[in-house]
Amino acid sequence: MADPLIGTQVNNFIIRDHIGQGGMASVWLAEQTLNVVRRIALKIPRRGLEDTAATAARFEHERDLLAGLEHRHIARLYDAGIYAAGQPDLAMEWIDAGR
Repeated sequence: MADPLIGTQVNNFIIRDHIGQGGMASVWLAEQTLNVVRRIALKIPRRGLEDTAATAARFEHERDLLAGLEHRHIARLYDAGIYAAGQPDLAMEWIDAGR
């Protein structure tokens, strides 16, 4: 069964495939479609684990931490946004690990 998010647009990104999932969020392979065309990893929180304000605050904190990191073994943060009724997202460098 295909995931309903595949093919949908989240801000300037179109979701292409599911990469993985952790306890609090899922990561998707997506394509940036505005200004720069490239593949990215899009992190989206799982709904219903905490209220929207708490999720937004947690993602804002993560965004600020990632923005200050620069290392060849850490994926770069490209963008952060809010979509669909206050849900945050983080757009990061996609690293092809043999997919």
